[in-house]
Amino acid sequence: MATSLRIDSAQAQRVLDEQRARSPAPAGPTVPDPRGPGQTVDLELTVRDPEIIAELALHADDPGQREEFALNALRIGVLALRQARGQVDQEVMRREGERLLEGLWVDSASMRPLFRTASASL
Repeated sequence: MATSLRIDSAQAQRVLDEQRARSPAPAGPTVPDPRGPGQTVDLELTVRDPEIIAELALHADDPGQREEFALNALRIGVLALRQARGQVDQEVMRREGERLLEGLWVDSASMRPLFRTASASL
């Protein structure tokens, strides 16, 4: 089953505005604004997943409704992937921050005798 989707600039701008409203400081690269009015992306998909095919089949009588359903599903999926990517980035940052702090703690502990010697000589 193949489905063609058209995403216009108003839809893309709406998604960008929703994303910015939820996340004032994006975690990761920002999404560029659409290039102008009427911008679309033609996308032809071959759907093989039985669950997705079943959902799309529920809208088979009305191609416009099926396209709108597919666009909404795509939008939700993209936003979910962005959110997941942000969570991964946060986890990496937390882990690296902890590693850095542990290194500083070890370094400062090894320097304490030198500080004591230097301060005793003052």
